[in-house]
Amino acid sequence: MSDDKRRLVEKRLGTALAKKATPDLVNLLNRELRRGARPRTRRLFPAVEHRAYSYGTSRPMSLEVSLPGVGASARWADTPPSVVVQIEGDAWRLDAPSGAQASREHRVLRLRSRAEQFRLTAQEAIGAADEAGMHPPVVGWASGSIYVTPTLEGLATLATVENTGSVGLESQIETVRSSASRSRRTSGFFLDGRVDGASGDGVRVAIVDGEPGPHDWLPALEAPKNYTREELGAANVHATMVAGLIGANSPTYRGVAADASLAGYKIVANDALRNGGESQIVDAVQTAGLDGMDVINCSFSVASGSTGAQRLEGLIATLIDDGVVVVRSAGNTASREFSAPSNAAGLMIVGACDPKGTVMAGYSNGGNAIGHAGFLVAPGGVDGAPMSGIAAPAPRLMNDKGTSFAAAIVSGLAACVLQRTPGASAREVHEHLVGLGSAPLGAVLRM
Repeated sequence: MSDDKRRLVEKRLGTALAKKATPDLVNLLNRELRRGARPRTRRLFPAVEHRAYSYGTSRPMSLEVSLPGVGASARWADTPPSVVVQIEGDAWRLDAPSGAQASREHRVLRLRSRAEQFRLTAQEAIGAADEAGMHPPVVGWASGSIYVTPTLEGLATLATVENTGSVGLESQIETVRSSASRSRRTSGFFLDGRVDGASGDGVRVAIVDGEPGPHDWLPALEAPKNYTREELGAANVHATMVAGLIGANSPTYRGVAADASLAGYKIVANDALRNGGESQIVDAVQTAGLDGMDVINCSFSVASGSTGAQRLEGLIATLIDDGVVVVRSAGNTASREFSAPSNAAGLMIVGACDPKGTVMAGYSNGGNAIGHAGFLVAPGGVDGAPMSGIAAPAPRLMNDKGTSFAAAIVSGLAACVLQRTPGASAREVHEHLVGLGSAPLGAVLRM
């Protein structure tokens, strides 16, 4: 990126924004300024080209918006991209507790305290965003950032707030389906079956995905919360199957934790044009923590190595520090690396394998994960032996494969462990599962 672009931003919008803006935002600001945008009135509505990928393909189920000649991306053609502002300072970061958590109530109180401390730290930036008409901002108290719908004048003002750090575009959500590839030997701890005498009773599990259900076999499913631009009532087959593997409860089909309470946090729409983005992921996951969810099951990713991935890793680490168990699918692109976010201590990352745990599914990410502390594998379906699960709307049963379904099994097992050991911390649950797991390369665990 040329220095001329930053100089134009400095001339029109001030030194503070020119220094703090990330390269992708500088490019976008230059485009707006060269089009004659007036800082006091202009919102960032770039001319865009877009395409959506349908669910059930190996392409991302998300809207990709290209800014011609700019190299930045946003989520929707008719809405400006959210801008994320990092908040500097550690005054809001509470020390992580040691040992097991006393109770769910204790954990939620700590999370609320973190949220209030962050709001105090960021109150000047939040106030500046409100005064500039960039409201209501999404306050990412667990990731150390706020997200705003930008105006040029508002960004210039916000950048002058003393404890604001980098200012840039939020990352784009990615959801992927399985891709064909040869299977290989497992490289994680294989988990299958159930925890004797436990069914997740009294444990609450969040599903951050599409909209699950409603379904007759999901009697403990709470009303979902919506973080997309699609109305509730559009049940998602993928999310419903995930929910069923975790907690379906019927004489015909039972999930791993059939007595656990389930709640959906909708970030993926059936209409890909209406998906949530990074700010919605942050809002959904931290709200699940405040809602007292004991386990959070995640089936999403963002670009590896992006600042968005780092923010989401910070978000996950914050919740894990206070005892929330977070489980995330490894990804379905046959990569030897995990999809992001993945570098949060205590995060359980789940790859997929065949029903016996002898070979890793060809589509599953994580081939280089031998020895990775957080890596587990569980059945996720392979060619000739897919996973069978419930679906809404009809048919009631369907076959599919993917690391999302393997992650659902681990989330159900985690709920069973929490039933047996109430108040266990996230790391203790992880250690319990790994301790009971088989050695890598295929011995089958029966619990």
